[in-house]
Amino acid sequence: RSLFKLMAIKDEYEVARLYTDGSFAAELGKQFQSYDKLEFHLAPPIMGRRGKDGKPRKSSFGPWMMKGFRLLAAMKGLRGTVFDVFGYSTERRMERQLLAQYEADLD
Repeated sequence: RSLFKLMAIKDEYEVARLYTDGSFAAELGKQFQSYDKLEFHLAPPIMGRRGKDGKPRKSSFGPWMMKGFRLLAAMKGLRGTVFDVFGYSTERRMERQLLAQYEADLD
C-alpha cells in the first residue's frame, strides 16, 4: 500500500489529464447550468514565483489553460526523461528518491 502511494505521484501531467478527460467538464455541467469562463489558480513550478513566506505564489490563468492542459496531458510520455522540465524540481527529485529508497528497503 505504501509502495503504491509512492508510485502514484500526482504530477503536472496527471493533473492535466484529470482536467481534460471529460470528468471535470461533466462535474461543471452538473453543478452549473452555465458559466461564462473558467479561471484556474495555479503555482507552476517552472515559474518559480514565491511569496514573502517562501511558499509558491499562485497565478491566475484563463480558459485558454484548458488547451495548455490538453497539450501537457499529451506530453506525459516525457515523464521521467531528460525532456521532463518538471522532473528537475526539488519536489519531483525528492519523490523519485523516496521511491528508490523504499524499493531498496523492500529488497
